[in-house]
Amino acid sequence: MCMKKTLTPMPDLEKKSAVMLPDSPWKKLLVWNSAQQDRAIFPPNNLFDDLWVEIGPGYVIGNNTHVPSFGHWDLVQTAMNALPYAPEYAKVQLKHYLSVMYPDGMLPGTLWGIRGSENNDIRLPRTPLQYSHPPFWQEFVSDYYAKTGDKEFLAHAFEKGKLNYHWWKQERSALEGGFYYVDIVKRWWESGVDAGVRWDDVDGQAHACIDASCHIYSLVNRLAQWAEILGEDPSFYRKEAETTKAFINTELWDEETGFFYDVLPCRGQKEKVMTIAGFWPLAFGIATEDKQKKLMEHLLNPKKFFTVHPIPSVAIDEEKFCHSYWRGPSWTGPAFWILRGMNRSGLKKEAQMIGEKILNGVNYHFEKDHTVYEFYPPMDHDLCKLGRNPLVKTAQGPCHDYLGHNPLNALYWELFGK
Repeated sequence: MCMKKTLTPMPDLEKKSAVMLPDSPWKKLLVWNSAQQDRAIFPPNNLFDDLWVEIGPGYVIGNNTHVPSFGHWDLVQTAMNALPYAPEYAKVQLKHYLSVMYPDGMLPGTLWGIRGSENNDIRLPRTPLQYSHPPFWQEFVSDYYAKTGDKEFLAHAFEKGKLNYHWWKQERSALEGGFYYVDIVKRWWESGVDAGVRWDDVDGQAHACIDASCHIYSLVNRLAQWAEILGEDPSFYRKEAETTKAFINTELWDEETGFFYDVLPCRGQKEKVMTIAGFWPLAFGIATEDKQKKLMEHLLNPKKFFTVHPIPSVAIDEEKFCHSYWRGPSWTGPAFWILRGMNRSGLKKEAQMIGEKILNGVNYHFEKDHTVYEFYPPMDHDLCKLGRNPLVKTAQGPCHDYLGHNPLNALYWELFGK
C-alpha cells in the first residue's frame, strides 16, 4: 500500500518574523511582507507534491489578470525571504523549481496557473520552449547550505546545476564569448528586464550581454565550490568561471565611462546607456578592485543611481531614462543582489547606506497604502507618474501586493540582521 506523503508544515512566517525581527523602523513592513507570503502558499497540485508558493497576489498576466503562477527569479527571491525563518519550507520551493527542469537542463520561465482551476493547477510553458530566465537559484542553494549544512540537498542541486550549466553553455554562448539572453536576438524577455532600453535596436545576433554573462558566471562558480565540498573535481567549473570572469572584465568594461555594458556598446557599435545591469559584477564578486571603485562612484552619485529611492534601472541623467517599467524605475529585487554582493566583498557600510534608503522608500508607501509595489519612482514618491510595460497598453502603473519582486526580509537580514 502506498504511503501518503507527509507535507511540510505551514511555515508561519508572520509569527516567526514577528518574534525574530528586532525593533526597527521597518519591522511592521517586514512582518507584513512575511504574512503576504503565508497568504500566497497553496496545497499540492498537479506538478508539486508539497506546499508551493505563488509569485504573489499582485502578479498579473495578459489583460491585468491575476492567476496563481510559479517560478522565475521571483521564486528565488521569495525563498530568500523565507530562509531566515523556515529553511525547510524554503528548500521545498527550490526542490519544486528544480523538479521542472527539462532533460536537456533547461529551466523554463514562469509556470502559469490555469484560470478557473479549483486545484490551482500549474502548466508547463507551451512547446517549443522559447526562453528560460536568470539563474539565481544557485545563490539560494549556497545560502541554504551555509545555514543548514544539508549536503544531501547540495548534492541534488549540484547534479541539476551541471545539467543547467550545460544548457546555458550549449544554447546561450555568445558570438564574442560570454553569454547572452535571447532578448538581444528576438526581444522575448528572457532576462526578466522586459522592454528594457538595452533591447532597443537589436540586430538579431547573439551578442554578449553583461547580465547573462554575470548570472551564468555565478552558476558555474557555485558549481566549482559545490564540487569541492562534495569531494568532486572542481577544475572544469573553476576554469569555466575564470574564463567568463576574465571576459567580463576585459570585453564588457568601458574604461572611458568606467562602467560595464553589453559587448556592442563597449565596441562602439551601439549607444552606451548606464543601466542597473552594469552593477551585476558587484553582485557576484566579478569586478576587479579598480573597477569596483569606479562602479561605486556611479552608484553613490545622486545624479545617476543614488537617488531618493535607489537604484534606478536606468541612470537618471540618461536621455533614455523614463518612468516606465525597466526603463527608469527602481526595483528591490536586483538591488538586493547588488547590495548582498557589496556586503560580502567588504562594502558593508556603503551597502547599508543604500539599503536604508531603499527600505525607507518602500516603507513610505507601505505606511500610506498598506501594500508593496512592483517598482518605485527613483527621484520622489510620486507613484502616479509610473507606467508599466510600454508594450502592454492595458497595464498602467506598478502592480501592488507584489511578493516576488520584494525580497525585503532577505535584504534586511543580509545588511542589518547579522
